[in-house]
Amino acid sequence: MHPTETELALYAGGDLAWTDRLRVRKHVDACRRCREEAGAFAAVRVSAANELREMPEATWNSLASEMKANIRLGLEAGACVTETSPRRTVVAFLGEGLLARAAVLASLAFVLATGVWMAHREPPPGVVLQVSGEGIEMVDGERGLSLMNGRTADVTYSVSAQGGVRARYVDSDTGYVTINHVYAH
Repeated sequence: MHPTETELALYAGGDLAWTDRLRVRKHVDACRRCREEAGAFAAVRVSAANELREMPEATWNSLASEMKANIRLGLEAGACVTETSPRRTVVAFLGEGLLARAAVLASLAFVLATGVWMAHREPPPGVVLQVSGEGIEMVDGERGLSLMNGRTADVTYSVSAQGGVRARYVDSDTGYVTINHVYAH
């Protein structure tokens, strides 16, 4: 039985496991067709190696700049794709009738009442997580920890129900993405 094309290519490159290499070598020594095919794979490998040696030296700074630009483009494209019209989403979910309008109004009233209640209550004693314009702050009595955002104005915050706060931002000078995630457990 003849070795597969993949086995012949790996044999020609010296990348087969030693047991498979012995089996394929025995067959190639006896079979002219497989020997020619393995020789063709070896010639392609040598040709590719020669072409790679002729490539210009990589400039890492330009590659890094290109990668940053591609990341920014991907983030912006992702933001465009995820944007949907809130009205279409609500209409598709609830329909256009009177019941749908009542459900939307009840939901808005609940969110508004919860916001007013949370704004006027005292925080419980213990660890408190806060988000400010400068970053995330964790305060426990008189002790505190602050993770500052630096000079960046475009910060995305998210809060988890488990007591965590996450800040994500892109440094305007370097283009680096930073993600801070703090848990108050």
